[in-house]
Amino acid sequence: FMKWHIEKFLSSLSKIDLIITSTEKNKKRLIKWGVKDKQISVVPIGVDSNIFIKMKNELKDKLYIKYNIPRDKIIIGSFQKDGIGWGEGNEPKVIKGPDIFINSLDKIKRHFDPFVILTGPSRGFVKKGLKKLKIKYLHLNVSNKQDLSELYNLLDFYFICSREEGGPKGLMEAMSCGVTVIANNVGMVDTLINNKKNGYIVDFKPESFFEYFVLHTKLSKNEKALLSVNAQKTAKNFDWNNISKKYYNEVSRFFIK
Repeated sequence: FMKWHIEKFLSSLSKIDLIITSTEKNKKRLIKWGVKDKQISVVPIGVDSNIFIKMKNELKDKLYIKYNIPRDKIIIGSFQKDGIGWGEGNEPKVIKGPDIFINSLDKIKRHFDPFVILTGPSRGFVKKGLKKLKIKYLHLNVSNKQDLSELYNLLDFYFICSREEGGPKGLMEAMSCGVTVIANNVGMVDTLINNKKNGYIVDFKPESFFEYFVLHTKLSKNEKALLSVNAQKTAKNFDWNNISKKYYNEVSRFFIK
């Protein structure tokens, strides 16, 4: 099915002036498929850094109460859809890596006491896995940006376990909120994350998620704060005000003479 879509796309190249992709990875892939370099522009996905912000501790205290989140646990987030279809999502969408997420938490649970916050529909596979591991969680199907920002601010870690991504948006949103991101090297991850400086890049293995999780927990309070600040500074560069200008400039070179 995917092969058919790719072949259909490639057969239409003569009719396409410009292809916009969010990453250099995808640009290289397109060129490998036969797309001409001049047809491709790389424009990253952006973030609204006025909404996705690191909130003050007084407000976070209220959020713990609002969402009934325990204060004595390490909070890990995963905000996406990773089940097949739009039902319960008990069958995993493998490309989104819900199996990597659960296996990573399995290793963490042996030494720590995590609490998980989930958003997005069709999270059945993950929820069953969490119940099996006896990890408590909160699942809210949230789409409002302000609500999402609140939930990001409750996190100690945000995990990106996908095997393929265009962004994801959660990368920029979490970093903009100053959350520690541990992510597979997909999509825009290596564009934003300077490993161990503003987040952590791993190699698709649950063992690696656990390794960097433990590494971060051993940092001093000041070291953790610096990583958080660095993440926010990086995300600021990807504010939609900056990205929209790049988008306009890339498109205009084809259509504005």
